[in-house]
Amino acid sequence: MSQNQQAVRRETRESMQQRRVEQAERLNETREMQREQLEKLVERLDEFMSSFNKGLAFRLDEDTGRSIITVYEMSSGDIIRQIPEKEMLELAKQLSQHARGLVAEKV
Repeated sequence: MSQNQQAVRRETRESMQQRRVEQAERLNETREMQREQLEKLVERLDEFMSSFNKGLAFRLDEDTGRSIITVYEMSSGDIIRQIPEKEMLELAKQLSQHARGLVAEKV
């Protein structure tokens, strides 16, 4: 193989690696924007619903990134229902922590 061909292949590899890095950066930016939009939506929903019914709250679980709806009794503040339930959030959190070793990730 000539030096010219080797140089072309090296440039091609470098170009492909650069594109992969750029794609990963764009994907991370998109995910961050989606999370910010979801947080804003949750805030707006919470504000909107609180004007009608103070016994309903919306929030985003920090550990799992899931949306949570809580129905509570206004006078006492006791939680009547949470969707998804607390146990399911804990299970999802534990599974995500332990599943990392079970699944091979490729970037």
